[in-house]
Amino acid sequence: MSISVIIPAYNVEKYIEECLDSVLNQTFKDLEIIVVDDGSDDGTLKIIEEYASKDNRIILIKKDNKGPGSARNSGLDVASGEYIYMLDSDDILDSNALEELYELSTEKNTDLIMFKSENFNHNLNKPAEDKYYLLEQMPSSYNNKLFSFNDIVDDFDKIDVVVYTKFFKHDLIRDVRFDEDIIFEDNIFTIDYIYKANRIYFYNKKLYHRRLRENSIITSTSEKHTDSVEVNRRMINHMKKHGYYDKVKEKLFVKNLTKLTYRLFDIQDEYKEHFFKVLKEDFSNHKEETLNELDFNLIDEKTIYIFNSLLESSNYCEFESKIN
Repeated sequence: MSISVIIPAYNVEKYIEECLDSVLNQTFKDLEIIVVDDGSDDGTLKIIEEYASKDNRIILIKKDNKGPGSARNSGLDVASGEYIYMLDSDDILDSNALEELYELSTEKNTDLIMFKSENFNHNLNKPAEDKYYLLEQMPSSYNNKLFSFNDIVDDFDKIDVVVYTKFFKHDLIRDVRFDEDIIFEDNIFTIDYIYKANRIYFYNKKLYHRRLRENSIITSTSEKHTDSVEVNRRMINHMKKHGYYDKVKEKLFVKNLTKLTYRLFDIQDEYKEHFFKVLKEDFSNHKEETLNELDFNLIDEKTIYIFNSLLESSNYCEFESKIN
């Protein structure tokens, strides 16, 4: 099999047909489509079963609800393709995407292809521009070229870390799995893989359409969103483990603190105090190593102010008043 497509699905009865159609109608046909129903309690499973009965390329896995990381791992455990592609069950893939990605991979002998994604508003059914997913921050010097992580380490903060804009060589992914205990699990998975990839190709084209809706894991909020604090700490440890930390430590500090502060202000009010406490505890616990490791002359004044305000504030409201 050339490509294994892995789709975790949970309570997406309104969207799963459009997602499956976008895969089944690919111009590239040598696929196995592994759909993992993660314990859905709506009509999702029935729809997948109907599709599977009509197309033998669909492999259906049923499991108890343990989250997308666990579902993707179940798919990876049975995948047989030379390449792996993962998409979310409420999103849409361009009909020629897999053909283009496969041809590029075989032509360039890639370990990983990265490409662009476009958000669209589910309710308005129109594009919702987002520089992060469009990779607008990526320097044009990387467009349609091969490189390794070592080549791009200075611009690592401009790379998205979601899996659905990545086309993986299976051989390099066989011993990599998702953490099943956290959300934002694809961040760590992608970084783990990028370190292994010596031949990364940035395909400067939009192939994926990401649906924005209120009840998705990322757009809805809960106490689990504090997992983003743990994920960012792990990113630091990964950089240290692979020898890249000293090159990017100030930039990584700015990126992490900015992103986490933005998430704190963006989540629902009922979770803000809990998120603040987890965030403050993490940065307080690592205060001494942060002060010892970083050159604060290379960090902008605004970020330093946010850092000090976080450590000095006793609660969310106090922190917010200082920042705003």
